[in-house]
Amino acid sequence: MADVTTIKPLNRDEEAFLRALGRVITLLPRVVDGDMLEEHPISGTEYMVLVHLSEA
Repeated sequence: MADVTTIKPLNRDEEAFLRALGRVITLLPRVVDGDMLEEHPISGTEYMVLVHLSEA
């Protein structure tokens, strides 16, 4: 395992990837929720509640 003092900083490509991944992680739930609301009158939160209740 690498020592904290030997960790190299991210290069330009790695940093760009992490920034893009952060945007995807932030925006994807919003997009899916909006798509669900257009198709059916249920939000992502309500759907997840129903999933957990059906599994219980």
